[in-house]
Amino acid sequence: MNPHIKGVSAQKCRKSSGATGNVSFEDLVYLCERSGFPTNIDLNKLIEARSFLATILPDEQLFGAIAKARPPS
Repeated sequence: MNPHIKGVSAQKCRKSSGATGNVSFEDLVYLCERSGFPTNIDLNKLIEARSFLATILPDEQLFGAIAKARPPS
């Protein structure tokens, strides 16, 4: 990543046409890692945390594709 970038936002602009809301954090981490931007975030641990949230918040809908599909080995 550019050394001048201090962070990234996973939010989409709500004013843009066709915007659906936020991007799941695990999908963003996967995208960065696959694109060659190291995050130093353990994606498998992040997915485990998401699974834990799903068990303690069973009525909440959790979004994200990579947690459902599992990252490729």
